[in-house]
Amino acid sequence: MNTGAEELKPPMRVFISYSHDSPKHCDHVLALAQQLRRDGIASELDQFHQDELIHWPQWCEEQLRRENSKYVLCVCTAEYKRRIENRAPADVGKGVFWEGRLIYNYLYNDKEKSRFVPVLLEPVDEDSLPEILQGWTRYRLSSFRLSDGDPDYEGMYRLLTGQQKVKPEPVGKIRTLLEKISSYIGGAVQTMVPKEGQVRTKPTLPSLAVPDRKTDFMRIIADLHAKVEKIERQTVEIKSDTSEILAVLRDKASPPSTPERPHNLLPWMPPEYFIGREKELGALCDGLAAPGNALAVVQPQIVHGQGGLGKTRLAIQAVWVLYLQHQCDMTFLVSASSPAELDTQLAALDARSLLDLYDGQQPPRELDIRKQNVIAALRERAGRWILVLDAADSENALDAVNELLSQLAGRRFLVTSRREDWPHSTVRKVPLELFTIEEARACLLSRYWKSEPSVEEIADFDRVATELGFLPLALVLAASYMGSRRITPARYMSE
Repeated sequence: MNTGAEELKPPMRVFISYSHDSPKHCDHVLALAQQLRRDGIASELDQFHQDELIHWPQWCEEQLRRENSKYVLCVCTAEYKRRIENRAPADVGKGVFWEGRLIYNYLYNDKEKSRFVPVLLEPVDEDSLPEILQGWTRYRLSSFRLSDGDPDYEGMYRLLTGQQKVKPEPVGKIRTLLEKISSYIGGAVQTMVPKEGQVRTKPTLPSLAVPDRKTDFMRIIADLHAKVEKIERQTVEIKSDTSEILAVLRDKASPPSTPERPHNLLPWMPPEYFIGREKELGALCDGLAAPGNALAVVQPQIVHGQGGLGKTRLAIQAVWVLYLQHQCDMTFLVSASSPAELDTQLAALDARSLLDLYDGQQPPRELDIRKQNVIAALRERAGRWILVLDAADSENALDAVNELLSQLAGRRFLVTSRREDWPHSTVRKVPLELFTIEEARACLLSRYWKSEPSVEEIADFDRVATELGFLPLALVLAASYMGSRRITPARYMSE
């Protein structure tokens, strides 16, 4: 009866995503699909439908649905990677690009239960894996028959059919040290009660076998747990030290720009990932808060420090807080990396979606006229806006920014720069430093791919932070690398 039921059970379905690199490659993929079908797996492939009238985007979307395909085999090549990452010409590989967008969405929405299996057909190397698939288990296939002994084909077949090669033993009852100690105590008590005719002896514990003669680790374990709890408390404190300021950003999406409240800001960082910087964030919010009247003089705020400290991110967080608290009606982010870049981006604020200076008409062709019109509009709207001038690092950029500050003197500016030589008398400087060891650890923990890292992994975070010099950008990139490859900090250090 059971055998009959198994025969009636529909075969497991698998969709194969690949690029048409060459006729030889297409034949290779077809051979894989046919062998899977011979091995009891209902593989689906576009080559099975070449003589049918099909709307291919719709067909592809249907094949990728969870109810239609339990797994999706992504046959990766250099060309497949180019197309799925949208680096191929617009008229090449549209099908694979469409599949890639859908695959990205599935992985983003259901990252812990991925159905997308990277496959490499010999002799393709691992550089052909798309970035979004690099962290997952992959299979390098040299043959497609179980009888050939190809371990990767067998491993993939076990995954697809749910046949586990090594099964763990059932979990037994937890043993406690008290059980063992009580047996020793029981033996000692018996020696304290002499039998008739025997001389009472000192109570003694029974001798331990050689493997049992170990140091008592209970105190060491307790100390270790105390240390971990201390680290966790420090991390929580560091992650929450800006919680009050950033509360207005929590569990919200960035609002769109509107004619009444225009902006061009990048999205804010979720507060749980924004580590430390409480003092600096508070200083910026206080320094840029709406003055009592539109004519009040406000000092430009200059966030300065070396590259990679998060100056731009800090500025964006601070301005979003003020915008959502209605401390300003409009706010704009402009690159000031060079005088030409500053002029171009400043002039672009006249756009209909921002200041809307021309009521739907074409703006003047001359860039300088457009820039001066924007400056005049900002002067008229004094007190209502905050302007972020980003990356004013060169000497020419410093001069250009100072010129703009003089044209709109007393207005609300936030400048990010690697330079320290800003005039003390006219600006308020907010220096940004490297992370402390606690902040660096909290940064890595907040982005770690495991929800509960081990004691050893937490200790290794400090090693990673030290190696990277406590630079915030480097730590974020390290956490991203560990997450994409699902590796521990110890493995990261070794690589």
